[in-house]
Amino acid sequence: MLFTAHSYYSLRYGSMPVDQVVTEAKAKGLREMVLADINNTSAITDFIRECKEHNIRPIAGVSCHKEGELQYTLIARNNQGFREINDFLSELNIKGLELPERAPELGQVYTVYPFDAFLLQDPNPKTQIPSPKFQISSSREDQSSKEIGVEQPGLRSHHASGLASLPIENRQSEIGNPLSSSPRLFVSLPPNHPLLPMEFIGIRHHELNKFITSPLRHYPGKLLAWHNATFADAKGFELHRHLRAIDNNCLLSKLPPSQLANPNEVFIAEAEAQRRFSQYPQLLENSRKLLEQCELSFDFKNVKNKKTFTGSRYDDRILLEKLAMDGLAYRYGS
Repeated sequence: MLFTAHSYYSLRYGSMPVDQVVTEAKAKGLREMVLADINNTSAITDFIRECKEHNIRPIAGVSCHKEGELQYTLIARNNQGFREINDFLSELNIKGLELPERAPELGQVYTVYPFDAFLLQDPNPKTQIPSPKFQISSSREDQSSKEIGVEQPGLRSHHASGLASLPIENRQSEIGNPLSSSPRLFVSLPPNHPLLPMEFIGIRHHELNKFITSPLRHYPGKLLAWHNATFADAKGFELHRHLRAIDNNCLLSKLPPSQLANPNEVFIAEAEAQRRFSQYPQLLENSRKLLEQCELSFDFKNVKNKKTFTGSRYDDRILLEKLAMDGLAYRYGS
């Protein structure tokens, strides 16, 4: 099961300090967890320390939100992936750029899109189901030569529901490595191309009813069982509501539901997660194998500070004086 959590470093959203996030996870018997705060990774080092003390395997991530709504979650596969996430966030902040609708292709980072971000589409355009974001269609042929919305031979339509399906022999993905991409799953975003090997779709418990009739169920290799925790209890949810109202500068009664986390975003035990997804063991297995690929390690014991910067104390003093004079001229003029 992919467990993610927000701390109060998710400003005006999360309600728990980092140590409470870890103790709540420990109380539920979790053995590994992703801390994915909103648009920042400031709490990761404290999170790793706390996890080590409670024998929980820490994994670093970030929830990328735009205008208060989740776009995707980035999960670092290793230290290099953690650096790639930070470089991505830093570039957005320094250049004042907006969060892209589709996550960048980062070499050591997994991307998990929310289930409700997609438009499920039948090849027949008359049977589209409206949605504001992504589009998915199905194809039996090679992904490099096909475009969205072109009807393919062998593809059958459920005209009553407007959902696309594949013949029985193609409904199960031969994934081998569950982290490989499905060649029949397409996402329509500029530019149009399918989900990449490091991109997945997270399915939460309250979305299973919609998932039962979704064409995505035919592509288990790209789906993950996912649960996110934002607060510890009902009191934490009320705090969350007030924080969201502050962020949106509105009354609680005027707060749009899209700006709130699901009230069920509390910590649950691993056994409960297994029970909720008992009808979908492939999703649980995909989540487990993805998390197995993730490993983050920091050395907090050895001092990393250099004794000298240039190689000698004298040269350090000369450099410091030069930088101070340069800064003086920059700040106050010559």
